[in-house]
Amino acid sequence: MPTPSVSKASAGALEHIKMACVTNLVNAVKELKGNGVWIAGLDRSSNQVLYDSDLTGHLGIIVGGEDKGVRPLVVKNCDFLISIPQTGPVNSLNASVAGAVVMYEALRQRQKAVKRS
Repeated sequence: MPTPSVSKASAGALEHIKMACVTNLVNAVKELKGNGVWIAGLDRSSNQVLYDSDLTGHLGIIVGGEDKGVRPLVVKNCDFLISIPQTGPVNSLNASVAGAVVMYEALRQRQKAVKRS
């Protein structure tokens, strides 16, 4: 569970989200997929670019550790892998930044889909 310092750093946002702590991520991914949730893993080597991916449905986003990324067994259980396009000498982002970029793109796509309806 998140510590009080994590809650403080989130500026209160943590109090408004649904969160679950699991001991086995692969089992949790399988359960989510069984309930109609698509699982996207972040992988900087993926050829599928974030902005070309459909993030409008029920979606779980896997953000790996900053040192090794998403673990291989978890990658095998993802429905698709996406990369965040970058230019210049930096080829990776901080995990929290990468997660925020993907979540914002999912929000943007969902808002655009609602406007079209």
